[in-house]
Amino acid sequence: MTNKRSITRIEVVPRLVALGIVAKEAAEEALGKVRDWADAPLEDGELAEVLVEFGVALAVYADAVDDLEESYRSTLEEAAACSGGLVVVGDVRLIRGAGGRDRLEFVRGGERVVRPAEHGAGRSLSRPAVFACLGRLAPGGADERTFHRVLPGEGAAADGEVYVLVTPGQAAALRAEFGLALDDRGA
Repeated sequence: MTNKRSITRIEVVPRLVALGIVAKEAAEEALGKVRDWADAPLEDGELAEVLVEFGVALAVYADAVDDLEESYRSTLEEAAACSGGLVVVGDVRLIRGAGGRDRLEFVRGGERVVRPAEHGAGRSLSRPAVFACLGRLAPGGADERTFHRVLPGEGAAADGEVYVLVTPGQAAALRAEFGLALDDRGA
């Protein structure tokens, strides 16, 4: 079993590629951007960051934002991009309702998707709404990948959550080989 504390980005790449989690080209491109520190040992929480760097995961932060609709749009587009182009979203809208009971709407594959998004007086993304949307942004069909939340403690963003798009087998491998704590059910 690999100990994630003693491996580097460079060392983890071949295994992620072999598992089919990361495409070799995407891994090489991402490594090129961090070449100066790619051989430093991964510390707690950094494997999830590496998966975000490689484009197979996204981080959703709890920070207040200036424009909720724009933040949802960029978050949903980033989630769709994790599929490698198999999923495309568009026409993202946040419909404001009374008492903070809002609706998040977007188009996926020509179909309009609507999810509740409660904000109250807050200016941060509704994590339950994002998680519900992720269930609609997995490729589907013969592609078994779904979004799995990185559980708090192991790799979770300090002020948010990380979701990785993997198959059940890939999720099991990330747990067993790298100690990444993932929700055992996908979005």
